[in-house]
Amino acid sequence: MAAAGSSARRHGESGRVHHLIQHATDAHRVDELLTDPGFLVHADPATLTPALDHAIDPNARLAAATYRASADRHATRTTRQRRDILAIDAARYGVPRLSESISAVPPPPWWRPRWATGSQVNTALRATLTGHTAAVTAVACTTLDGRPIAVTGGVGVGGDSTVRIWDLTTGTPIGNPLTAHRGGVTAVACTTLDGRPIAVTGGVGGRVRIWDLSGRGRSTAWICRGAARRLQWARER
Repeated sequence: MAAAGSSARRHGESGRVHHLIQHATDAHRVDELLTDPGFLVHADPATLTPALDHAIDPNARLAAATYRASADRHATRTTRQRRDILAIDAARYGVPRLSESISAVPPPPWWRPRWATGSQVNTALRATLTGHTAAVTAVACTTLDGRPIAVTGGVGVGGDSTVRIWDLTTGTPIGNPLTAHRGGVTAVACTTLDGRPIAVTGGVGGRVRIWDLSGRGRSTAWICRGAARRLQWARER
């Protein structure tokens, strides 16, 4: 894997970069890929992001943290733009050597970051979930098919009144947004019902809805007076 960066370009063009990352994961050699600036720049974000959790070496873990800092932007940027974003984030983490090595990945950049504030970065960040078009006002977590998920609700100017389900391992959405609330979602709680995972959501329109997360379908709705701003599930004794 000495030429991982060039391998990423070849495999990326042929749609096989996923296999390169998977082989490195199985062989416990992900560190070699993450410490290769060319690979960070050219690898497909959708296949690279899940492998970041397998970083062991301190330098590889720092590279993984750098990649996560703007992971929600990498998939929608060109290779040149992704390189520049990664170089800035490395500077934000106070790692000038990594920043310079990323900037050196061809083609030659028009500029290079010299320094950047690190006040808004933290190695504890695992993922940034993007999809809501307005404020996120409610979040709850549970498991679906054995995988940890988050259920989020949106509200605000722009009409985002959706409920969204996220795979916390990959940081990607599961299925399409759930729509039924009018005026926004203000509360979310998760539990199981008859052995099936469900989400209970409350909205500005005075309705509480129950969603079957397995089938991503609404099962029923309750009508409240005013907005439902807080929900909590209680076990029947």
